[in-house]
Amino acid sequence: MPAQLNLIDIAPSFTGTLMGLCNGFSATSGFFVPMVTTAFTSDDPSDPVGWSKVFFLGTALYCLAVTFFWFFGSASPQAFERASGDGNVLSREEAGPALGDEEDRLLESNSDADEILSEDEIKTV
Repeated sequence: MPAQLNLIDIAPSFTGTLMGLCNGFSATSGFFVPMVTTAFTSDDPSDPVGWSKVFFLGTALYCLAVTFFWFFGSASPQAFERASGDGNVLSREEAGPALGDEEDRLLESNSDADEILSEDEIKTV
C-alpha cells in the first residue's frame, strides 16, 4: 500500500499508468519464483535448508528494495508531472482542446443571464 500512495504523490495525473507499469513489473515474480525455488529445492523438496535459502533470498531482495528507496526515494512530484496549481488539475493549455468551440461559447456564456439561446441554436448543439 505505501508504494501505491507514493505513485499518487509523485504523479497524480499519471497514477493509473504508473500503477499498471508497477503491477506488470511485479507480476514477473510469478514467472521467476518457481524457477528459483526449483533450483534451491531440486535435490530434496522436503529439505528445510533449501527452503530457508528461498525465504532468505526473498527477504534479502525485499530489504534491498526498501534500503534503496530509503536512500534514493522521494515523494516529491516528478518532472514529467505537468499538473499545475494543487497538482490535481491540468491547465486548459496543458490539457489541450477538450471542448469544441460551440461548447466553449456555451460554457462562457452560461453565467450571463442576458444571453439566451434561440431554439435553432439549441437544436444544433
